[in-house]
Amino acid sequence: MQISFDINDVDKHKWDLNINNNNIFNKYDFLKCYQLNNPSINHVYIISDNTQFYGHIFTLKLSKTSDYSNYITLIFDLLLRVFPIKFFYCTNSFITNIPSYVSREVFNLTPIIVKINSLQKPLVTIIPDFLFENKFCNINDEFVKMQVEDEMSIVIKDNWRNFNDYKDSLKTKYRKRILIIEKNSNPISINLLDKEDLINYEDKLQLLFKQVLNNSSFIGPTFQIKTFQSLISLYENINIFGYFLDNKIVAFSCEIEHNNYLYSYFVGFDYKINKSHSLYARILCESINSAILKNKKELILGRTANEFKSNFGAIAKKSSVYIKVNNYFLRLFLNIFIKRVNFKNKIYRNPFKKVD
Repeated sequence: MQISFDINDVDKHKWDLNINNNNIFNKYDFLKCYQLNNPSINHVYIISDNTQFYGHIFTLKLSKTSDYSNYITLIFDLLLRVFPIKFFYCTNSFITNIPSYVSREVFNLTPIIVKINSLQKPLVTIIPDFLFENKFCNINDEFVKMQVEDEMSIVIKDNWRNFNDYKDSLKTKYRKRILIIEKNSNPISINLLDKEDLINYEDKLQLLFKQVLNNSSFIGPTFQIKTFQSLISLYENINIFGYFLDNKIVAFSCEIEHNNYLYSYFVGFDYKINKSHSLYARILCESINSAILKNKKELILGRTANEFKSNFGAIAKKSSVYIKVNNYFLRLFLNIFIKRVNFKNKIYRNPFKKVD
């Protein structure tokens, strides 16, 4: 089994040959774009005849601990905010709900974790539920289960041929909200951005993305928007849209097509005018429209603003991760926090009419 921290040391043909499901998110060129444009992360590539794995090693300060635990003392909170923690995340930390491994045999993750610990010395190892609970994954160690925010998605109904069909399926209250969104965002023009646009607007796009991160309940490694400059040159099914007001870019969205799914993960917008011009709501409407017109089965919306997304018909999927603190004494300390993570109860709404 080969472990590499530079994709240039990985045989491209062998890596892509292992991807037998045409998963764009695990393709060699896709990951190479990630590595090239996100140098603050150590990218982990593991490959053998029957197994392929991609993960991230990064250092973070847990700056929002009080947002997701009700058991945080002042001193505890201060320590987590001040002292950086090195993580080994056993998947792609930017797209956490998509498996970044392929295995045709029982996948023993324990020796990999031991090897990574000796080479990189992360304090914390995190394994997503879809890997930890997979029948092919064998882990001979103790991990603590921790809830993470729900993943939200909208199932595209067969009778939706266009956005008007979607609106007609909504209850009156929610259909009126769509009309208000359309009115508020009417001054906004939407353009498909090409590589030159992404270069010209790079700094502004990153700032808009940062606003969304700063308003989220958790801040992980910061994705560099310039990554899309490389990706759109390689893949026709990745589109970046700019939202303009008075010829100034005030928002952007990303849509990635993969099989029967449309992923709308990376968005950014100006919070100062978000409410007055319904920026994020308009992005959601455009993503729903795209998923319908592209005949997708499901629109994947990620983990933030969950209650708001439910107003548009998004449903929640429970998610969790399994965590181990590798230092024994710090494990006793940090496990107190991990075991008491408790997100606020969210009120999810069903905006659709009852079907007889």
